[in-house]
Formats: sequence, structure tokens, C-alpha cells
Amino acid sequence: MPRTYELQLEDYWRIVKRRRVIVIATFVLITGAIFIHSAQTVPTYEAVTTIKIESQPGLAEKETYWYSDFIETQMEVIHSHEVGMEAATHAGLIKEGMSKEEKDAVIGPFMGVTTTKRGRTNIIDILATSSSPQEVAQIVNMVARGYQSWSKKDLNEQARTVREFLEKQLQETGDKLKDNEEALRLFKEESPLGASISSYNDRLVDLELELSTKLEEYTYQHPDVVELMAKIENLKARIGRYPELELEYNRLSREVTTLQGIYAGLKTKYEDAKTEEAKNVSGITILNIASVPEAPIAPDVARSTMVGGLIALILGILLAFVKENVDTSISTIEEVEDFLQIPVLGVIPEMVREENPEKKWERLKQYFSLISPRLFRRSSTRDVTDIQEVRKMVMLSGETHHFAPVEGYKTLRTNLLFAMGDKKGQVIEITSSGSREGKSLTSLNLSLTLAQNGHKTCLISADLRRESICRILGINKDPGLVDVLTKDMPWQEAIRSTTDFLLGEINPDRFMQTMGIDNFFLLPSGRLPINPAEVLATKSLDKLLHELRAHFDFVIVDTPPILPVADPSEIASRVDGVIIVYQVGRTARGALKRAKMQLANTGAKVLGVVLNNIKAAEMRMAPTYYYYYKEYYGPDEKLLRERIKRKREEKHWWDRFLPGAFKQESKKIPPPAP
Repeated sequence: MPRTYELQLEDYWRIVKRRRVIVIATFVLITGAIFIHSAQTVPTYEAVTTIKIESQPGLAEKETYWYSDFIETQMEVIHSHEVGMEAATHAGLIKEGMSKEEKDAVIGPFMGVTTTKRGRTNIIDILATSSSPQEVAQIVNMVARGYQSWSKKDLNEQARTVREFLEKQLQETGDKLKDNEEALRLFKEESPLGASISSYNDRLVDLELELSTKLEEYTYQHPDVVELMAKIENLKARIGRYPELELEYNRLSREVTTLQGIYAGLKTKYEDAKTEEAKNVSGITILNIASVPEAPIAPDVARSTMVGGLIALILGILLAFVKENVDTSISTIEEVEDFLQIPVLGVIPEMVREENPEKKWERLKQYFSLISPRLFRRSSTRDVTDIQEVRKMVMLSGETHHFAPVEGYKTLRTNLLFAMGDKKGQVIEITSSGSREGKSLTSLNLSLTLAQNGHKTCLISADLRRESICRILGINKDPGLVDVLTKDMPWQEAIRSTTDFLLGEINPDRFMQTMGIDNFFLLPSGRLPINPAEVLATKSLDKLLHELRAHFDFVIVDTPPILPVADPSEIASRVDGVIIVYQVGRTARGALKRAKMQLANTGAKVLGVVLNNIKAAEMRMAPTYYYYYKEYYGPDEKLLRERIKRKREEKHWWDRFLPGAFKQESKKIPPPAP
């Protein structure tokens, strides 16, 4: 076995000394550039105006639980062209007859302000910098007034739009409720279910005795005998139809009750909408008006030079270690394809977002929990934060406008369509080898992209152990798949459509603005059973899938991870194909291999694997996907032309931070046995 040893402090110093030219050059160039730039910088003044956004900014926002996201949105609105125009108008800088170019030049400084939120409050500071102290004070004060004016107009317009929409929905629901109530009334009149079945049987016995008596005196052609025989036949028909009538009565009653609840909810929201429309307030309060600053905030030549020198030194040392690292990274995509002998259908990049200190601490605890699980436990409040973050990644209009993984899901959709062909009624199972790899979000976003492409798609939430789809969409999971399989409920009564999504916890505007959302349907899990594997093993699932094939172009089935439970194996042999979701770095290679083999043992057709939550550095090492993600990450073209020359090697602990930088002799890891 090759000999290995741990590096000592002198080994690190030897590397820095060997690459001292890089360290010194980086330090001198960066420090000198910062000093010259700071010395020549024009003095900069700063002014701050403070505003407060009321806790009820408008009806549309009251429909969600994301008030913190609303504050972030309003901070971006303050930079908008409309608010800048309002600010310039209040400042008296917009004159009649000005061209568009002249107006844009006037409102430019007002759009260039900076906004910051004070902690977890609804108080926002509007900051601006300029070389003129009088100008910078005027800018922030006028922006605050312009935003206050714009907010009033915007809230009034939102309230009116919501009221008109609810008014239309209320009218349609009311008409439908009247029709169903009338149908129930007529059914009650024509089908008297009040009489018990025993009374019908007693009446039948009496008529048969009377017929027997009549036959002793008359023939079968006598009018009295004919009349009695007709009554007997009619009564027998009623007794035979009694269960069918009772079932129809229960169905009509259930529809009326459901519509009454929907109508009551819409009525309440409609009244709230009218109240919001009548308020005519902005919800913005100016707490502090900026005064003319007396002293500049920049430049601070000494401080800038010291900080720049420290950064330059750290960067120089880092570049020295990078130079020492001559190994290239292993391509994640090529490795997976060679290892599993199945194609990679899609690569979903990591969504980059800012984290507050609490989220960063939670992530640190997650890393340290690998060392000491008892000391660093998962926070009890993290699930709420997680579901809010996941909702931002749902492929609906609104928050996903700058959502980097959007194109990744579209590529997955395209590859799936090529793999499956144009046949209608395709059933696809989505699973993973382990938990928390993103299979439920992948199932949801794949279904949405198929629907947005014009394919009528039904998503089945078949994870009967840890349901996620309904939590993400913020809708009730009951009734659902379990009721269809165990209670013979028609699947049409358990399926969810656009109306149900609009009444959920996600902002309804995101659904309304999403093209093709009417092609998306969801069959939720229902109440989670105590024996999920047995529920999914019934023949009722075959019947359900057969009926769904006839009604939908695609049926996507979200299932639990395949290694811990048997549920995915029960479904795999009944579908047209299986997709494995794999998050690089979260699950061991061997586990992924076992998941694929377990699916193959059931006779399932494994279509491919989806690499989820891939970081930019991992994507950069995959030449196939380079140009696709170039605009997001801009990797060095030279690195992309380098081919992977060797297999993954055993790494020391320092290779997690600087892969291969201090490699001594190492042994190659043999591939796992098939």
C-alpha cells in the first residue's frame, strides 16, 4: 500500500516560499492600485431617509405568509422607473415638452438609491451618495415621497383587480350552487328516501297476499289482478333501486356542501377586497427626513489601503495554493453516466440566495452534526423556513423570474419528451436513493414545465410517508390518493386544479400569471396510512393509472426514496419509466448504484438520472453543459477544453478545501462491485 503522511506546518510554509513571486506580486499590485484609487477619489457624501411600511400593505400580500418577501420586493420597487418618475415630479424636475431621453437622465439619480432593512422589522432606510451634499439630501427625500405616492396608486389598483376577480368567481360559484341545490331538491321530491326498506318489504308481502286471494276468485286477465301485479312489479323495482338512489343523494348533498363552503370563503374575501379598495391609503410612513450631510464618508485612504493590503495578502497565498494544485476536477456528469450506464437527463444548478445569520448558523450546525449529532441538533423552526425557501423555487411566474434552475428543468422536460416520444398517457415515476435530494420539487417543477408546454399533466403525490407536494403548494392533502385506492372514491373528486391552487398559501398572482397552469392537475396523497406499501400494492392503483392514462398526456408520480422503503418498488413495474434524482455530495456513490439496481430488479425502465442542486464549480467541469450555463457562471474556456485524465483518488481532509494541492502518494479507489 502506498505510503502517506500528514503535512506539517513547514510543508505549508515551503509552498508559500516556493510561490513567493505570486504572493508578492499580488500584494504589491492590489495594494498599490487601491492606494492610488483612494487618493484620487472625489469626496462622497451620504444621506439617509427612513420609512415604515405598514403591516397590511395590500390585499394581495395579505393572501400569503411571506410578508418578509413583500418587504424585499418593495425594496426593489423603490429603485423602479415609476417611483423615480414620481420622485422627480415631486422635486419639480419634470417639465412639459421634455423628451424621453431627458426624463430618463433626470430620474437616473433617483433610481440609483440604496435600500436596507433594519433587522426583522418593516422599517427601510433609503440611502444615496453623491459628490454634492445638497443634491444627495434632496434625492432621498424625494424618493421617499415619490414611493409614498406610488404605493397609494398601486394598492388601489391591486385592490380593484382582486375585487373584480373575486366578484366574477363569486358569481360563477353562486350560479353553480343554485343549480346543484335545485337538482338536490328535485331528487328529494322524485325519490322519497325517507321511507325505510323494511316498510317497502312489508308492503310487498301485503300485496302478494292480496294477489293470492284475488287469484282464488279471478283469472290473471281480471283488471284487479292486473293492477295488483303492476303494483308488485313497481314496488320490487323501487326496492332494487334503493342503494343506487341513496348513493346519488349522498353525491348531490356532498357537492352542495362543498360549493357552500367555497361560496362562503369567496364571499368573505370579496367583502375584504371591497374594504381594502375603499381605504385609499398608501401604507407608507416617512419616519425621518434626511438633512444635508456635513462631512464626507469617503475616501478613507489609510483604512482602504490597510484592508486592501490584507485582502491582497490572503488572495496571494490562495493563488499560490491554487498554482500548486495541478489536478483537474472530475466531471460529475461524465462520472455518473459511466458509473450507472444511464444518461443524465438534466442538471439543475444550485439556486444562489442570500442568507441571514440564522440561516448560516443552521447550515453550520448541519455540517458540524456530522461530527457530533447530539451537540448540534436541527432547529425546530427550520421546517417553516425551508418550505418558504422551497416555494420560491416553484416554477411559477413571479419569484422565479431570475431563478437560475429554470432552464435546467426545461432541459429535463425536453430530454424526457425525446426519450418517451409522442405517445399519450405516459406515466413517469420520480424517486431518489436517499431523503432530501429534491425529488418532490423536481416532480412538481417537471409537471409544471410539461403543463406550460401544452401537455395535460397530472402529478400524483404518492409519498405516503412524508408528503411534500401539498406543503409546498399550501393546500389540503385530504382527500387524495389513499381515498381513491382504499375507499373507491372517484379520482375526479380528489384531484386538485387551478381553483384549489388559487385558494392555497402561495400568492395567487403567481398562478394567474403562469401560462398553461390550467393544464396542471394534482392528485394529493390524502391522509397518510399506517401501511403505505400495502396500499400501493393493491390492484386499485393499476385501475387508477389506466384511467389517468386516458385523460392526461403525462402522469408524474412522486414517490419516497427507494432504498429506505419498498413503496417505489411497488410502483416502478407499473409505470413507463423511472427517473432518479441525485444530489451530488449528499448521497454515497454506492447508494446511488444500489438504487438503480433495485429498480432494475423490479423490471422497471430507468430513463436516466437528474443531477440536482449542482454548484457552479461542478457544472464547469462538464463540457456538455458549458455553453448552456455560460451566461450564469462564465467559466474559463481553457478549463473546459481540458479532459478528465484519471479516476477519483482518495482525498485527505485538506482536499475538501484545496483538492489535490498537497497530494503525496495515494491509492485509487476500486469501483464498487456490481
